[in-house]
Amino acid sequence: LRGQRDAVAAEVTGLAFALPMWWRTRSAVQQAAAFAGAAALAETGLLRISPHVGSFGYGLALWVLAACWGVLAERGYLAPRTTGLVLAGVGTLTGALIAMISDSTPGEILGVVTVAGLLAAGIAAHRVLLIGLGAVGSLYVIPDAANRYLSGSLAAPLAFAAVGLVLLWLALRLARQRRDSRDGAGNGAPAPR
Repeated sequence: LRGQRDAVAAEVTGLAFALPMWWRTRSAVQQAAAFAGAAALAETGLLRISPHVGSFGYGLALWVLAACWGVLAERGYLAPRTTGLVLAGVGTLTGALIAMISDSTPGEILGVVTVAGLLAAGIAAHRVLLIGLGAVGSLYVIPDAANRYLSGSLAAPLAFAAVGLVLLWLALRLARQRRDSRDGAGNGAPAPR
C-alpha cells in the first residue's frame, strides 16, 4: 500500500470494469470480482483518509461493506443471491477477525456478534453455508474471547463445549429437516416441520 494513489486508481479502474460486467452477466464470478474490488477500494480508501486507523478500523470497514452486501443480496438486488450471501458471510467474518487483531474489547464483541449473527441468519434462512461460516468462525472467536475474559477458570472450556454442543444440535436438526423435506417432496406430500 505504499503507492496509495496508484492502488486507489487501480482499484477504481478494476471496480469500474467489474460492476458493468457483473450487471450484464449476473454471474457468481463477476459478483465475487465486484465484491473484491469494492473491499480493496474500501480498505485502501480508509488508509488514504486516515493512515493510523489500526486493525479495528480496517476490520470494521470490511464488516460494514460485507453486511450491506448481504442485505442487498437478501433483498434480491444482487444476483445470484446465494453468492452474495456467501460473500457477505465471508466478508463479515474476515472483517471481525481483522478487528479482533487489535486486542480491544470492541473487536472481541464484533467477533462474537458476527458469529452469532451468521448462525442466526443461517438458521432463519435455512442456509447451511451461513451456519458453516458461523461454525468455522466460532472455532477462533469463541476460544479467543473465552481465553481473554475467562482465562484461568473453568468457564473457558465450558463455554467452548457449550458452543460445540449447540452447533452439533443445529447440524443434526438441519440434516433431519433436509431429509424430511426430501422424503416429503418425493411422494407428493408436504414436508413436515
